[in-house]
Parts: sequence; structure tokens; C-alpha cells
Amino acid sequence: MLFSRSTDLGLTFNEPLNVSGSGGTGFDPEIAIDSKDAINVVWQDTAPGPAVIMFSRSTDGGASFSEPKRISTGSGSATEAAIATDSSDRISVVWADESEGTSQAFYARSTDAGSTFSEPINVSSFPEGDIHKPTVVTFQNNVYVAFQNGDLFGADNIDNRQVFLVKSFDAGVSFGDSEQVSNANNNKGRAHSPALTVDSRGMIHMVWIDASFVGNDEGVLLYSNSSDGRRFSVQRLILAVL
Repeated sequence: MLFSRSTDLGLTFNEPLNVSGSGGTGFDPEIAIDSKDAINVVWQDTAPGPAVIMFSRSTDGGASFSEPKRISTGSGSATEAAIATDSSDRISVVWADESEGTSQAFYARSTDAGSTFSEPINVSSFPEGDIHKPTVVTFQNNVYVAFQNGDLFGADNIDNRQVFLVKSFDAGVSFGDSEQVSNANNNKGRAHSPALTVDSRGMIHMVWIDASFVGNDEGVLLYSNSSDGRRFSVQRLILAVL
């Protein structure tokens, strides 16, 4: 996994730096910048065999990075990592993990600038599910994780192919039950590819693709918001067709 930076607003970039140093394949990186401008990076890496989630950090603007650290600990494949930092510079990482037999959303956090990470926990808890595309945002002590149930391949075998949200109100120590946000007609298609952000008031804004309007996994982009992650506004169409 390579990193390159620009100091002239993107006009030029420096020679790429090998961050992963992997003997396998390091790919699908995600970046989060904390309040001290440290660059926190996660990616999936195949060097150990099954893919794992790795972490590295730069405190000098990307000139150098720390020794890569493994975050996922299970025996199954770990992929699709996402990362966020909060106002206290705590680091939250989520990914899709197959260690429990089916793909689930796992979460780990660091409270010491990435020196150590907590033991990963399953935050989706869908025993018969197929969780993919997890994403994470933070606001103060709140951590929000969104994900989809069901992938493009084999999705017809999965019930309730919707987009969900789980939340923590104690900075990622524990999470509540998942809330279904989308309402796709699964007889015609699925909901997938969630993205979310939180504004300065703590309002959650979420979008996703609903393929049940069109079929063939094409879809329309829908939007909903929530002030607490429990109750969401009526979904609104904002873009068609994707």
C-alpha cells in the first residue's frame, strides 16, 4: 500500500512511500486525520494468508509512517476497512470479518494514538447475515456504524437486504442493537452502499442506493437524517439512476 502527498495543493506529488511493506497485497486503504494533523491509515493485507486489517500512522505530514500494526485478530478474512477519529483523537476502525462463519461488521478502537487497539467486537450480530461495506463516523462520545446486509453475489439467499445503523454512546466501549434505515422491496432489489456523516449539531445524515426501484442492482440514491440514530426521517429521493 503506497502513500503520496502534495504540498502545493495537488499540483505535484512526491515519490510514493511504501507504507505497508507487505510481502502480500496491501489494498483498499482509508485515511482519517486527527486534530493534531496526524495521518491514520488502515488497509487490508494478504501477507498473513487470509486478509487482515492493518494500521499505520504518520505524525510528520506523511514523510514517514509507523511500523504497520494488525488490528483484526480472527482467523477469517477481514476486509473493507473504514476509519474515523473523534474530537478527543480516539481512533475507530470497522471492517467486514468472516471469523464467525458469516461476514459481520467488527469494530476496534484506540485511545492512545494507535499504539494499541481494543479487542475487536462484533457490532452487527446478524447470525445468518452477510455484512458488507461498513462505514464509521463519530461525534463527541458517539460512534455510528452503518453497513449493508447482503452482497451483490449470492444476495438472493440473504433475508432483509437493507442498510442498518448501530450506535455507541460511550465512545465505542459498547454498542446497541442495529436499526434498519432503508426500506427496499427485496422482491425487486436490495439497499446497499451506505455513506454517512455527522454535522456540528450532531445530526446524522445518511445516503444509500436502493435497487428495488429499477432492478439489476442499479438504483436510486436515497437520503434520511436522524438526531439520535434511533428515529430517522422519511427517506427522500435525491438522485436517479445510479
